Amino acid sequence: MFGLAAFHSVLVQGQLRIDQLDGRISAEQQRQSELRLQVAQLGAPQRVVIAAGELGMVIPDDRVYLAAVIPDNVVPPPPTTKAPKTATTKATGSAAGLGAGR
Repeated sequence: MFGLAAFHSVLVQGQLRIDQLDGRISAEQQRQSELRLQVAQLGAPQRVVIAAGELGMVIPDDRVYLAAVIPDNVVPPPPTTKAPKTATTKATGSAAGLGAGR
């Protein structure tokens, strides 16, 4: 009888630990979902454009491509192109098409 009571006690303690871990797993899964959403929001192109404008970054008038250097072989760059003109947002003055044309 005493052995059965001891076994039951160990079983209850194990179940309590499992329940605690299940709670932690649920909390961490919720946190992961929130962090994924935050990463998606922070990495959204429009947010990056606004943040770049707030930091004073502007779209260049033209783009310059550098030649890729591979040992024993030089790959010439494409011809220089003019960056497209884009509208700016009124709130921040940042360029709306910062990433356009890539």
